[in-house]
Amino acid sequence: MNKKMLPLVLATLLCSASASAATLTFNTGPDSQAAGIVYLTDNILRVNHEDNNWILFDRSLNTLFIVEDDQQRFYAIDEAQIQSFGQTLGSVNQQIEQALSELPESQRAQARALMESMMPGGGRSSAAVEEVIDINFTGRFDSVADVRCEIVETRVAGQQESELCIADPDALKLSSGEIATMNAMARFAENMLDTMKENAGSLFPDNIASGSMVKALQNGVPVRVIDKNNNDRSELNSISHEPISDDLTKIPSQYRRESFGPGF
Repeated sequence: MNKKMLPLVLATLLCSASASAATLTFNTGPDSQAAGIVYLTDNILRVNHEDNNWILFDRSLNTLFIVEDDQQRFYAIDEAQIQSFGQTLGSVNQQIEQALSELPESQRAQARALMESMMPGGGRSSAAVEEVIDINFTGRFDSVADVRCEIVETRVAGQQESELCIADPDALKLSSGEIATMNAMARFAENMLDTMKENAGSLFPDNIASGSMVKALQNGVPVRVIDKNNNDRSELNSISHEPISDDLTKIPSQYRRESFGPGF
């Protein structure tokens, strides 16, 4: 999944045709000029990004769909696939650890460092280091798109990972169904991150291993997210509660389903 999409995925929401709906428009990217749109309903959360790819979370199915318009294809990820993917990562990690253990001790550390540097995100700094997630509610408040929010800092192993401004769902006038969809998406994302972290060992990069933004989501809706690692921003620009097209809640019938797995 494109990492730039993560704040949008974690931030909010989507919709079904006849029920309540919310459409949130975000400015994203280092210069906050790109547009990201989040649709939310009582059952669906959809996130559009500027690269024409999008994700769709269906609460009733507890399934995440990753859709690529340019390829007219999609991937479906459910609980069973998360567990299967985790087991595959665990098996690959065990094979790597076995290969490393067979090297002379003088070469082992150098080989591990080289292997981890080749992993997406740089790998883990140490498979033995357990990250400590800290979420600091600062008590300082700001306003984003005329929505009051509290500034929250997330830290991993003592290093600041992100700064969020979290709003009460009531301030965004979200329905109870929309909030339930958002919370279900947060639980799904947390489960996926935890499963990968538990099984992947040194294959899992430090910069996404914590899932701290997922945990922060339990306390409200991030209307601004600043990634302190690269200064990427995602900031709410506007919100609408007008009905949305039913087409936005469905994957086009002509799109083909692809298998989800390592390297998908």
